[in-house]
Amino acid sequence: EAFIELDVPFLMEERRKRVSGLKEMMDRADVTDSEKMRRILEAYQIENDYGTSVAFYSESLTIDGATHSFNILRVGRIGLYFQSDDTQITGRWNTQAREWEIDNSARNEVRKGLRMARQLIAPELINVPVQVPPEA
Repeated sequence: EAFIELDVPFLMEERRKRVSGLKEMMDRADVTDSEKMRRILEAYQIENDYGTSVAFYSESLTIDGATHSFNILRVGRIGLYFQSDDTQITGRWNTQAREWEIDNSARNEVRKGLRMARQLIAPELINVPVQVPPEA
C-alpha cells in the first residue's frame, strides 16, 4: 500500500482497489492460506510488470486549476506523460514536486510514444525527458 502511494501515480484507483481486495480477503476464514498467498504473489507480479511495460490510457487531470481529459503515456516506472487529443498541451509527472507539469518540449516524442503504445506504429526509440532520482 505504501509502495503504491509513493510510486508514480498511474492507474491509482485500480491499484488501490487491488490492495483493498487483498486486505479484505486476509480476514476471511473461508479462503485458504494457499489462495491468499497466490493472490498476494499475483498482486506483486502485476506491480512488477508495470516497471517493464509501456501503456496508455485516458484520465482527467487538474493542471493549473483546470481539469481536462488527457491521454496518458506510461513508460515503465521512469516516465509518466500526458497529452491532449489535439496535441497542444503536453506534460509530465514531476516526481520531485509530486505534481503534473506542462512541458511541451517533447510534444512530438510523446505523441509518437502514445501511437506506439496503441500499436498504431512500430516500436522505436523516443527521446523524452526523464528525471534523475536524487542522490542517496
